Parts: sequence; C-alpha cells; structure tokens
Amino acid sequence: MTFAQPWMLLGLLGGLIPIIIHLIHRFRPRTQPFPAMELLLRSVKRVERRWRIRRFILLSLRVLILSAFALAAAKPLIGTAPMPTTANAIGPERVAIVIDASLSMRAQYRERSAFSRAIDAAQTVVDELKTTDQALIVVAGNPPQLPLAQPTGDRGRLHGILSRLQPHWRPSLLSDAVSAATEALGRTPEGSHDDSLPAFTYRVVVLSDFSKNTIDGPANFRVSGSEATATLQLVNVLRDIDPNQRENYGIVNAASEVVPSGVSRMVALHTRVRNYGEHTNASKAHQRSLELRTSQEISHRINLDIVPGTMTESSLRHTFSTTGTQFCILALEPDRLQEDNTYYIRVNVRKYVRSLIVDGDPSGIEKEDEVFYLERAHSAGSPDQPTPRIISADDLSRADLHQFDVVVLAGVPFLSKENFDRLVRFVQEGGGLWITLSEGFDARSYKTGLQDLLPGKFGEMRFARENEVYRFIRPQLNHPVLKLFEGEPLSGLLTTKTRAYVPFVSQANNKQQILLRFRDRSPALLLHEVPSGRVALLTTSIDRDLTDLAIRPSFVPLVRQTILWLGKALTEPEKHRTYVGDTYKVKVPAETTKLQVRAPSGRVTTFRHSELAHDHVLFSATDEPGFYEVHAQVDQAIVDIPSSGFAVNVDPSESDLRPTPLEDAYAILRGERSPQSRQASHGSIQGQSFGSFGQDQLTRILLILMGLAFLLESGLTASRIGR
Repeated sequence: MTFAQPWMLLGLLGGLIPIIIHLIHRFRPRTQPFPAMELLLRSVKRVERRWRIRRFILLSLRVLILSAFALAAAKPLIGTAPMPTTANAIGPERVAIVIDASLSMRAQYRERSAFSRAIDAAQTVVDELKTTDQALIVVAGNPPQLPLAQPTGDRGRLHGILSRLQPHWRPSLLSDAVSAATEALGRTPEGSHDDSLPAFTYRVVVLSDFSKNTIDGPANFRVSGSEATATLQLVNVLRDIDPNQRENYGIVNAASEVVPSGVSRMVALHTRVRNYGEHTNASKAHQRSLELRTSQEISHRINLDIVPGTMTESSLRHTFSTTGTQFCILALEPDRLQEDNTYYIRVNVRKYVRSLIVDGDPSGIEKEDEVFYLERAHSAGSPDQPTPRIISADDLSRADLHQFDVVVLAGVPFLSKENFDRLVRFVQEGGGLWITLSEGFDARSYKTGLQDLLPGKFGEMRFARENEVYRFIRPQLNHPVLKLFEGEPLSGLLTTKTRAYVPFVSQANNKQQILLRFRDRSPALLLHEVPSGRVALLTTSIDRDLTDLAIRPSFVPLVRQTILWLGKALTEPEKHRTYVGDTYKVKVPAETTKLQVRAPSGRVTTFRHSELAHDHVLFSATDEPGFYEVHAQVDQAIVDIPSSGFAVNVDPSESDLRPTPLEDAYAILRGERSPQSRQASHGSIQGQSFGSFGQDQLTRILLILMGLAFLLESGLTASRIGR
C-alpha cells in the first residue's frame, strides 16, 4: 500500500493521545486502611469490574477515530502498477485518459465487461480533477480516436463522452494511442492563447486489460509545442481478476473445400481452434463443442478436446441442398469472450454443369473425331458432374438449350443465323458458350452472328513455317481457370506446340481476360463476361488437327476448369481472410450501374456509376464481423449477387486474454530495458490499480468507519455520564 499524501501519516501519532490520558488517569493517591469503609469499597470494586471492559472499548474507539482520520487524509492507494499519482502534481495539470476499446475489452468478468470497468475508472479520474485541471479522452483503436481535439476543463462534457463510448471489434495498439494522447496534450483550447495559459504538468492515464499483443513498442512522451514530457500512469482494470480466470477459447481460422466424390454438393470445412491458456506438463484437455450452422439451423455438432496453450484441428463434412454461394457459421460454445467463438465463412457449393457439345467434324474413327479428346477430358476426374451430350451441328436447331448450362462449339465452321441467334439468347439468359476453331473456320459468319458476344474481330488463319511452332506465353495464373497450373503443370502447358491459329483482335474493356497468348501476343484463350452469361474462345482447335494440346497432361485440367467457369460452378477461393477493419475488393458484375454493400447491422454503402470504372471496388467499412451482402443494379433492377458477398471475422490476435505484467508494459511504452534487467527502484513511480476499490472509495470507507466509531464513543460516554 502507498499513499498520495504520506506526510499526513504523522497524524497516526494522535492515536497515542487517548492512551496517554488513560495511563494518567490510572495514577491514584496512596490509600490508608480504614476499617469502617471496607464494606463500601468491596461494593465499589464489583461495580468497577463491569466498567473495565467498557473503558477498554472506549479507548479503542478513540484511537480508531484518530487513526482513520489520519489514514483518510493520507489518501491510501492499493496495487503495484508503476505510475505516478495524481496528487504529485503541483499546480494545474493536463490529463489524457487513454481507454482501450479493443476486442479483448468485450470479455465478461463477473457479469461485467472489461470495457465497462475502464469507463468507471475513467469517470473516477475525471472526478478527481482539480478545478484548474484540463483533460481529454483518447480511444485506443487503429487509428486512435480523439472525441475532443484539445483538452477541456468541462467535467460534464467529459462524462458525457465517456457515457457514449462503445468497444469495437478491432485490435488496439496502446503505443500509438499514448503517442496521440501526448501530442494532443499540447494543443491550445479554443478561444485561448499560449501566453494566457498557466504552466501545466502533463499526465497520460492508460486504462486497459493489458492483454497479450496490446503493446508493440515505445510511445512518444514529448508534449507538442513544449519541452515538457508527460508522465505515464497505467491502470489495470482487471486487477481483482485472477490471471488464471482469463483463459479463453477461439476459432483461429476456417476454410472450405469441395469434396471430390460421387455425392454432389458435399463440402468439407476445416477449422482450427485454440485454447489461450498456459501450457504445463500437467495440462489436461478441456472439452468444447463446435457447431456448424447453415440457414440458421445446427447441421452438425462435434466435441473437441483442447489442451491449454495448444491448437486443435477438426473437419466437418456437409452436403448442401442447393448449389452456388452459401454462408455458414462455425460456433464454439460460449465462454468469456463471445465474439471469437463465431467464425463466418462463405462456401461455394459446386453445382451440376450440364454440357452440350456440338461436334463440328464427326468421324467414324474415334481418335480422329473432333470431340474425342474433349469428351474424355470433360468426364475425367469429375464424378459429380453429368456426362455431356454430343450432337452434330445439323442437330443444333432441334436441341433444347434450356436443358444445358454450357454449349461447346467444337470446331464448328459455320452455323445458320437462326442457330447463332439462339446461342446469343442462351448466353444473355445466363448460359456459357465455348468456341473452339478448326481449319475450315468461317470468320465472317461468326463475326456477324456473334457480334454481341465476341469483344473483337477475327483475322485470317495463321500457319507456322516448316520446323516452327507457336507456343503459349504470359499465363494469367491469378484467374481461377489457371490457378492449378503451377510448377510442373505450368511447364506442360507452356510447351504445347501449335502449328496454326486464328488471330483475334480484342477490344479493350474490363469484362474480358486473356489467359493465354501466343508469342505475337495474339489471344490463345480468351474469357469474356456479358451481363448474365460467359463466353470462352480458344483460337486453335480442341483436337490434334492444329495443336498437340489434346495429348498434353495439362489438357484435362484446362478443359475441366474452363467448363466449370462457364457454368459458374468453379470454386473461387478467398484471396485472403478478411478481418474487421480490412479493405475488401468487391467484384463488380458486368453492366452494373450502381452497387450496394449491406453490412450485418443493415448499414448500406452505395457506389455510383462513376465509381464503377473497374471490375472491382475497394470497400473499407468492414467495422463489424458477419456476412456482407452485395446488390447490383442492372437495367434498372436491383438484384442480389451472392457470389460477390463476403464474410468478415475478428482478428484472432485479440483472443489471447492473458495479461502482460504492468512492469513489462511500462518498460515497453517508455522504451526502457526489461524489468528483469533493470533495478527494481522506481523512484517516484508508485502503485495503483482500479479493481474493486478506487482511491476515493477507500477514503470514503475510512471516513464512514470513523463516523461510526465516533457515534459509538459518544453513546458510551453519555451512558457513563448518566450513571
């Protein structure tokens, strides 16, 4: 225990006064025996025994009254946190109150959050300000927030700000907040001039749970516009909580994976759960339940055994009833910090892709047939996809295109205007079209018939010279179609030999991507998106007539990925995990004139047409965890775009609630050596921490105790006088 006014402890000597008086009264004059009075004295002694205990109680109460008064005047402080006390300041003072509002401050202890404890402690700091003092409030965040631009002496205004503060879901760096607080302490209040201000002393009070990862480096304590430096005061709002009670569980991350099996729509969800406790040799596993929720229903539940200080991995498999983009929730059973027990994840459930292959050159010899290699590549490694239907170009006019998701024109040299029109409508209604070329390809008919779908025009077929071949270059591996081609598979793709292709001059727009080129930079594989459908163009043949691609190991995955992309069934993994506060790249559908992003709380952010010049927009208002919906306006109609929706989760770095020793926190913020290597003498640094009792609370208790003792003393005195 330390004291804000230690010199007042001299008042404890006042407790000796009743004792001295009592001892003085014990002296009696020498008595002489008088037989006639003997009987009377015996009666008096019997009465005196009854008063002996009462006199002792009376003496104790008087000592207690004087001692309690001296202790209250000395302002006792409880704790061991290194910091200067408020009463050390001589003259007016400026105080910056830094409040940790990070995710860890949402944790509940004895039915109260750490943040509510910090607010109570901040209210106490404001109440202790002298009339000449000024203060400001800094909310530790990323970046720090200052509700007041400069210090103020208006206590009502400070209390009002504190009552409105709420914790957020992001991590906080206290070093940045302390630096911002120190800089703000030197600002001049509105309507004041530097020459009219008194000489202030400066202090920064940090209210935090000091959980792991809260402090990353030293702070700046030089007050702006002054040569003075601010003193540092650390307040652990969880001082009365046993560190062993700050153990926490949290979901670190989760990922989804399409399960290649005979069952369509099956997805595996892999989860990593951590126990943020201290690991010892005697640590025993704790059991926690993990749930998978789909459509607000609990689909699966498993129990995990997690040893303190370790990570546990688990997998859940679920077969979805529908295909496309699904949103799932992985949830641990509740504990101290609820927010990191929930993980939001977007799952792309692969759908059936029904394909129609139009054979442009049927042959009785299998290996010479235009679609021989294409058909086998389409079926290889895809047990969850139906077998494609193969027809000739003459039968296309009788085929019901609504029964298919993708149509492949495999070396079809020419089609009637009626069939071209049907294909255009098919794509515009959401279908996928893959065009591969052949030696008899009629570029003029395709240009006329598919001008609404093809972003450019064809040239004349180009043949390689003798002993020369064309090769693919500049693969766009960031696209989902080519994401599998890394290392050796890419080498197999780029060594493909092509002896002829049809040049295609594409128009520059942001709805097409050239995944492969030839050495003269002419497109080899081009993908194009129209408002609802998709088109792929391979400017050489799909069989072995013009290229040896069909016998390359890369042929099967290339065909497989292209068909799935055209059918909108290709799983596009998240580029990175998105945490609260991160910027997310939202994909903009083709022909979008307005884009809206709806947050979990219902807040809507709108991007106008002038902001949609690219195929994506940067969305930074990820202020809360949960699912974010994307709505696009196309042709005056606003539609939901599930494939563009995304999930935001809390940063797992805030899940470790174990405390950092205040000595370490103080040393890091001050840029000093670690407490283990420096001497333990802190000089003027004293201890204080707001837990169950604050400074003025303990003083009130001492004053109340003194008052009760005074009442009892008065009662005993009056009783004796009455007798």
